[in-house]
Amino acid sequence: MDPTRTGAGALIEALAALGVTHLFGIPGVHTLLPYDLLHAHPTIRPVVTRHEGGAGFAADGYARASGRPGVCLLVPGPGATNAATAALVARSDGVPLVLVTAAVPAALLGRYAVHDLDLDAFCRPLVKAQRAVAGAGEIASAARWAYATAQAEPPGPVQLSIPYDLFARPLTAERDVDGAAALDSPVQGDGDGPAVSATGLERALALLREARAPLLYAGYGVVRAGAGAALLALAEAIGAPVLTSNKARGVIPEDHPLAAGIPSMAGAAALARQADACLALGTHFNEYTTLGWKTPLPARLIRVDRDPAVLAQNYPAEVAIAGDAGRALDWLLERLPERRGESALAAASAALRERRRSDLADFLARAATGGPPFHPRFVAHLLRRALPPDALLTSDGSATESWLYEPGFAVTRPGSLLVPEVQQTMGYAVGAALGAALGAPGRAVVAVVGDGSLAMTLGELATIAAERAPLTVAVFNDGCYNALRVRQEAAHERRYVGTQLGAVDFAQVARGLGLRGERIASVEQLRARFAEAAAPRGPLLLDIPIDPAPLSERYAAVIEAGG
Repeated sequence: MDPTRTGAGALIEALAALGVTHLFGIPGVHTLLPYDLLHAHPTIRPVVTRHEGGAGFAADGYARASGRPGVCLLVPGPGATNAATAALVARSDGVPLVLVTAAVPAALLGRYAVHDLDLDAFCRPLVKAQRAVAGAGEIASAARWAYATAQAEPPGPVQLSIPYDLFARPLTAERDVDGAAALDSPVQGDGDGPAVSATGLERALALLREARAPLLYAGYGVVRAGAGAALLALAEAIGAPVLTSNKARGVIPEDHPLAAGIPSMAGAAALARQADACLALGTHFNEYTTLGWKTPLPARLIRVDRDPAVLAQNYPAEVAIAGDAGRALDWLLERLPERRGESALAAASAALRERRRSDLADFLARAATGGPPFHPRFVAHLLRRALPPDALLTSDGSATESWLYEPGFAVTRPGSLLVPEVQQTMGYAVGAALGAALGAPGRAVVAVVGDGSLAMTLGELATIAAERAPLTVAVFNDGCYNALRVRQEAAHERRYVGTQLGAVDFAQVARGLGLRGERIASVEQLRARFAEAAAPRGPLLLDIPIDPAPLSERYAAVIEAGG
């Protein structure tokens, strides 16, 4: 029997025709047939991780870096459940993934078969759409449907469930099942985005014309709409500083005079309090970005989002407009003056930028000769200075991530800082960096990760070594779960329970797993290795001793900023 004329062959052929070049996962007894067809495959390369969670995060990083869906092939039961966290991250952050899950055939469910689990029920709350394949002849059309649906607005993870007995089923033995033709019609995005209510825009225009201290707030919807230039043009026209969500950083270059940064940056809350109107575009105003919804925004709030349900969440809007952020910006730009002049808030923003610049200069003068252990803000600043503007950085929900949110770490390109914004997942950064390196070859890629997060995903260092991925893992090693330690310090009278990790020589661990690993012992060595990270020749891990104490001061400042 020709293996390409089976259900397994239909799957691989369909993925290849869709332009899939990397398939993330771990072979299992139930997926060996499709993996067998990848042996010396001309266009699809299997990326075999050491845990399915790593496969999911790698697919996520690949999707964010490349703009194309990341695709995983997973065995039933534990294979799919191990990838569940990655699916949750993708669902929360709007990342297009295709999760091809082999499934226990219906006749065996509930009989304690190997990997017995109702996967469809398990995955339902984690994905935006599901399709359970009923016959081998349906697999190709279902794969095309899944790939298109993952990308359609709003993007997100899609589960394609295939009973594993169909992989061996000859295609000639059956006809396409009913409904296969419908599956072959892909779910399309809506081109330039949904139309925007003219009535809502007229009200928004009136508010912006009346405002003397307008503020713009940009979420990832502006990045997704490709509307960064229009956002900047509007900001300059009305003299409005721009705050962004964490994920939207770079949609206005953070070295621009009107870039106010993100809500956790010093002075951002005070600036927002002075605004008399705010236009917020493409944002959910999630808890993490807004410091627990304490970022002060004016009552005269205009919100624009593709999803009408979002407009009623978290911050009440005086004007709520369902539609595409790019279209809304274009409409407003056509009707506002080319340049109204500097507003009162723009002047306050300029003063804030000068205070930040002076603070950074004073800090660097003190920190430049310190360490090890190093001040984490100093390390983050050196890394930013060493990397090109289009470098891709990944991080995750840890104390380490917070140092990338300082004014000294400017982001000037949208989509260049990859983080699990809503879920704040630890263990994300290393797998995501691997996927980003594969999805955007030629760009510098650095995973900035804490020692606690790295310990959760150490096995993926072996994957990076096997792939010879040209990326750098920068480990901020402070020997503790520092994001939790500072809370125990501030709210629990320094009763440190479960947050002390002890010393680990990650450079030695990396060498044992096949990577070049170095323990950083001086500022000079740190500068040299960061310069190397800008144009890496192969995988490199830098074990950087970090002083845990500075986070206590930063934590207190962030709490004050959000209050």
